[in-house]
Amino acid sequence: MMEELDIHRGWLEQTGGLPPICLRTGRQTGGRVRKRKVVTAPAWVAIFILFGALPYALLRMAIGEQMTFLIPESPDLRKKRWSTAAAATLLATFGFLVLIVGVANQHAAYGWLGFAMIIGSIALAIWNGRAHSVAVRVKHKDPTVRLKRVDANTAAEIRRHMMPRPPGAALPPPAGGIFGVVVL
Repeated sequence: MMEELDIHRGWLEQTGGLPPICLRTGRQTGGRVRKRKVVTAPAWVAIFILFGALPYALLRMAIGEQMTFLIPESPDLRKKRWSTAAAATLLATFGFLVLIVGVANQHAAYGWLGFAMIIGSIALAIWNGRAHSVAVRVKHKDPTVRLKRVDANTAAEIRRHMMPRPPGAALPPPAGGIFGVVVL
């Protein structure tokens, strides 16, 4: 069962990051992490998409806040993600070749088969991104980081580690547990 987990960015900085446990599978990572870069910008920036993708991207990069998160990832999960991505790439390449051969030889069946293989590779790539990774969501100027598709046991352990905030506190203090962090 997968869950969502909300973590305060200040708490992540204070504790030195997430524990060396894969958030997706709950297994030890051996120190392996996956870098996830996130750019946040105010919601009004979205109106600039009407002027094109380039002005929107430039404005978002200029005024947005860029963050990098290190998400613990087990070697098994990384292997699954990479092998599925390689399969999707091979399927797309082979589909493109079949499409070209079908069009060049005026065989509609080969053309449609190649097109179907390309669409299938796109679907496989999308599925791979959802099945083998943790989504990181951050809103602009919001100190909360939302992690989606986290293993239920790992999420419960991280929640147990974060003590509830006292009234007026900026971030939840660490409380021992799997992190081994000393409270300052």
